Amino acid sequence: LEAMEDALKRLKSLHTIITTLGPDGCVMLTRDRPLSGDSLPAEIANLKEIIISSAKSSSLELKNFSYHGFDGLFCSALQLTHDQVLDTTGAGDSFVGAVAWCVAKKFAPKEMLRIASFVAGSNCKCLGSHGGMATQSDIHQLMKCF
Repeated sequence: LEAMEDALKRLKSLHTIITTLGPDGCVMLTRDRPLSGDSLPAEIANLKEIIISSAKSSSLELKNFSYHGFDGLFCSALQLTHDQVLDTTGAGDSFVGAVAWCVAKKFAPKEMLRIASFVAGSNCKCLGSHGGMATQSDIHQLMKCF
């Protein structure tokens, strides 16, 4: 979250920022207008605590929240057992690739975060950076569940 905090402080006109929280999920913050002055709180470290404490129960669960002038959306990670996680190499890249694909396809933010979390988690089920990559068919099956 430190990188997110830094970006929000430096890029005052930033509209949307998305970050992964590893095995805890991901978060997207959006705002309608640029920050003025130093209106970002000095500490956002408790953001992860706030989000995760209320959305831990199930795989790909969504939670809307407000945070110091930002509209937030949290998506929990694809829940995997310790035995299912073989290699996390490429999970972040898979997440970013899925976000880009969803933006190009004009998916809504909720669908985008669920898909990206699913793709990143699926990638961890195999060795290497692309062995467990989710396919479009996998994503269409996922979307039928929500």
